[in-house]
Amino acid sequence: MLDLNFFKKLASYSNDHWRCKMTEQELNDSSMEMFQEFTRSKRRGKLSEDMTVLIQNLKEDSENGGTESKELLDLILKEFEVV
Repeated sequence: MLDLNFFKKLASYSNDHWRCKMTEQELNDSSMEMFQEFTRSKRRGKLSEDMTVLIQNLKEDSENGGTESKELLDLILKEFEVV
């Protein structure tokens, strides 16, 4: 299962690529929120709306040549056995 460190990396990616301009505290908060949302989605056995939007954003970036976004996306999808 993906851990909080993965979601810290994901928050940093979103900050850098989606112009979020988050502070360090906001990055920490965002990574924790994403981790909790992911955990709830896993427990329910289906993607939440927030996770679906996140996946769509990563997919768009990867389709535009983003290798980091593709790696992040693949790890999330693997957790939900979509890959």
